Amino acid sequence: ARVPVLKHHRRSVARTPSGGWDLGRTRWGGVAHATSSSSAHADFHDASKTFTSLNIHPAVTCGLKVLLETDKPTVIQASAIPDILSNSHTVIAAETGSGKTVAYMAPIFSQIVNQKRDDQASGRKPKWHERGVVVVICPNATLARQVAAVAAELAKAVGASDEGAKVNVDCFVAGVPPPTSPPDVMVTTPATLLGVSDWFGKQKNRQRFVRTMRVVVFDEADVLLSGGLQEDILTLLEWLRIDDKWKRQDEREEGKDREQDAASSSSSSSSLPPA
Repeated sequence: ARVPVLKHHRRSVARTPSGGWDLGRTRWGGVAHATSSSSAHADFHDASKTFTSLNIHPAVTCGLKVLLETDKPTVIQASAIPDILSNSHTVIAAETGSGKTVAYMAPIFSQIVNQKRDDQASGRKPKWHERGVVVVICPNATLARQVAAVAAELAKAVGASDEGAKVNVDCFVAGVPPPTSPPDVMVTTPATLLGVSDWFGKQKNRQRFVRTMRVVVFDEADVLLSGGLQEDILTLLEWLRIDDKWKRQDEREEGKDREQDAASSSSSSSSLPPA
């Protein structure tokens, strides 16, 4: 199976069981691989590290202690967190029960809280499309609800911390109306996501929503990229590819405008009479 690598502006996290892909024999340029083996670590934990030493925000670290009753990450969490915090495209592969969901949720929450705290300190109030949305895509509604429950519990604990911030989590699956306001984290399924044309109760079209995706997580990526779900995922990847193309074009046009403004300013300065 081909890894969904989203180049240029946004980053992707693919989560899969260790047996999903042969990580050792596949070449994926520019993608960080986080793997673990239970045979080497029977209890999954890495005693040499803490969430604090991995640069997770203090409020998120406190929240993780509440949820996990430990401040020590599992092997896969210790491996994946630095890559995700560095904004790398990341593939997470490990056994069931090794903590893969927290491996991507912890650094994502850490970045959201850092951004919100910085905005608060500077008095900045960014619009929703400036802040962006984290989209977690699961193969079915059952898994989406499970992932959203973990995220909601973490958000509750993070929000209760004096150093924390409110992180809005929304589970959007079949039979549930689309969110009326932009969440920070939205957990959904491919069919549900593809079926919406207007977002957040307003005439915000699909193109504008796709542009706001700051991180895309493919949970159980091996399942998403096989069978009937594969076409939906390829459609979504095409949306993202086209949006990245538009962004590059916008950047080139903005660059040309800046060069023209600089040239115009320079010309005006040189034409001024001597004092």
